[in-house]
Amino acid sequence: MNVVLDTNVIISGLLFSGSPGVLVEAIQTGKLAGYTSEALLRELTRILKDKFSIKPDQVKETERLIRTACIVVTPKTIPDILHDKADNQVLAIIHEALIDMIISGDRESVALKVYRGVLIMKPDEFLADMKLQPESDF
Repeated sequence: MNVVLDTNVIISGLLFSGSPGVLVEAIQTGKLAGYTSEALLRELTRILKDKFSIKPDQVKETERLIRTACIVVTPKTIPDILHDKADNQVLAIIHEALIDMIISGDRESVALKVYRGVLIMKPDEFLADMKLQPESDF
């Protein structure tokens, strides 16, 4: 299954436990095919540095891990649907790849429910829909 995790889900998955962690691990182990973009990687590194004061070498290693685990695309079309321009970057990936699901913790994105035929769900909802639990082996 091809999925896009928004930046807050990736950060939650890397720094905390629970459903986001299960999803990040599923991408790292190849159980889900993760997609991201250069813009989302820039946002990820910025947030890790600025909001979480992660050391530069750890930020670079995290970016390397995400690049290795995910398919990185460069969207040519950036929709202007959501108020937060960074969240529009998540939607933009659908224009470049066949995505089955967007997994987001952003309220406005989740409220959209569907974009171009692709469902948008919260991490817990996705895992419940897939009948998976944070404690499972996926």
